[in-house]
Amino acid sequence: MPLAVPDEPNDIWSMDFMHDQLSDGRSFRLFNVLDDFNREGLGFEANFSLPAVRVIRALDQIIEWCGKPKRLRCDNGPEFISQELEKWTDKHEIQLEFIQPDKPQQNAYVERYNRTVRYGWLSQYLLFQLKRCRTMLLTGFGFTIMNGPTRLMVACHPNICCVQHDLCFWHQLKMG
Repeated sequence: MPLAVPDEPNDIWSMDFMHDQLSDGRSFRLFNVLDDFNREGLGFEANFSLPAVRVIRALDQIIEWCGKPKRLRCDNGPEFISQELEKWTDKHEIQLEFIQPDKPQQNAYVERYNRTVRYGWLSQYLLFQLKRCRTMLLTGFGFTIMNGPTRLMVACHPNICCVQHDLCFWHQLKMG
């Protein structure tokens, strides 16, 4: 059964984690958030550890930029099933929807987006420091990855980029 396309922005956001390694073998994680309506990457955070409180902080920042979603779709990872996230979604009146275990196709939009990030960006660079990863994402590389229905636009603007407490986001610039 195909994944339904929402009728408007901020109806449902998908979120997921990716893993990669620096050149010295240290693993790091990327937390990605995608609006299912237009497959727009709304934000990300990169760090060695991303517990639920970091996920919440990232979501708060994205909501400040984009408004809040009605629903959040995610897997059953420990960051997503935490009491902190459950309390946060209740407080913000956001419905939390979990996919079934071992069924990533139920979160296909963000999985496809992750593939674009991996093969269109991560696999193209040898990263020596996490700081360089964040800097590259904030400065936007000066390019856009367009790949099928998934769009990854990296852009930087003073009103939408934030670097504080090792927090790093990017957001597509709205034109018009």
